[in-house]
Amino acid sequence: MTPNPKLKIEKRMREEIDDIRKMADLLPTGKRHALINKLGKLSSLAVKAQAIADAHLYAPTHAGYDARTTDDLAAQAEAKKAVFEAMKSGRKVSLRDGREFHHSQMHTVICKIRQDIDRKDLPWEMCDEWVRPEGTRPFKQYWLIPKEEEGPVC
Repeated sequence: MTPNPKLKIEKRMREEIDDIRKMADLLPTGKRHALINKLGKLSSLAVKAQAIADAHLYAPTHAGYDARTTDDLAAQAEAKKAVFEAMKSGRKVSLRDGREFHHSQMHTVICKIRQDIDRKDLPWEMCDEWVRPEGTRPFKQYWLIPKEEEGPVC
């Protein structure tokens, strides 16, 4: 990171503070020490101000909030489609099946499927249950059932 030639806050403040320190020699001892202490605080604030100015001007720019590439989005769409097809065929799917579907963010895939069912008013209802195998952490399994007119069956 190279400093901005237009913003030399620390250098200009240091020059002014040095001039004031020279003038402080004319003051009585107590007032001179008090003034030098205040100038020391100003000097440290100038260092911080320069750091803030440099960080703001030279901060790296990133893609808004989502740095995924089109390949990542396509892979997520393919995984969502494969998981949805598996669930429509009656299979129970869990986060442990990520390797099979070649996707590490199964929770996102499940969430997107749930959103699609709600937004597109698909004739499916997503059910889930906690599975607690002995010796491992609990996890959720998800499956689909056809929607019925009376209400949820899960």
